[in-house]
Amino acid sequence: MDESLIQQYPELESRHFWWASRRELVIDLIGGLRQGHGTSVLDVGCGSGFLARELARSGATVMGVDTVGHPQWDSAAAGVFCEGDYLELAPALGTFDTVLALDVTEHVDDEGEFVSRLTGNVRPGGHVIVTVPAYDWLWSRHDDINQHFRRYTRSRLVKILTAGGLEMMRCGYIFFGLVGPKILEKGLLALRDSETVSVPPQLLNRAALAYFRLEHRLAERRRDFLPAGTSVIAVCRRR
Repeated sequence: MDESLIQQYPELESRHFWWASRRELVIDLIGGLRQGHGTSVLDVGCGSGFLARELARSGATVMGVDTVGHPQWDSAAAGVFCEGDYLELAPALGTFDTVLALDVTEHVDDEGEFVSRLTGNVRPGGHVIVTVPAYDWLWSRHDDINQHFRRYTRSRLVKILTAGGLEMMRCGYIFFGLVGPKILEKGLLALRDSETVSVPPQLLNRAALAYFRLEHRLAERRRDFLPAGTSVIAVCRRR
């Protein structure tokens, strides 16, 4: 991933409407799995660990893995963190009630091996939640800069997850409201020499967060989330 974006992660994860609304959706989904207080969670590609800390505060036992360590990992309530290549670390991590791979799969060359590792880290009957960017036609310089190998459709994500030994519970799209802005962004990025990612102005950020809270609430009520959006999300169970 782009080094400058990695340095911005703590602020982006904690304040940006996209990260904040996705985090709230994932926490709600984990709660809906009804695994009880003390559920164990592996967060693959955990970034600065903001989601891990939120889950730990709710009583979950959390382990985070990322290729780059962050000072924020030192938080006493954050759980356990491992720096390194997940594909190499996975066999020694054990099994968990829930495994998260939030916008990670697109960074991995061998998606089949990656999903096999995720399956190996979830206990039988446990769950895997995956999010990935949607649609090849939304590919932009953002994907190039952040070393993405691909974007996904719902059918492609279902195919690789089920091939890896997971049973699909629900899969669909989120962030429908970003499709138009993403198309505009794609055009603007093509005209620029660099990309800047930052938290939007406070009023705009708050308005976007409020909107996507409502949109995600609607998506949660549908079996397969939304019919279109800039991200694909899947909830799976290990057979």
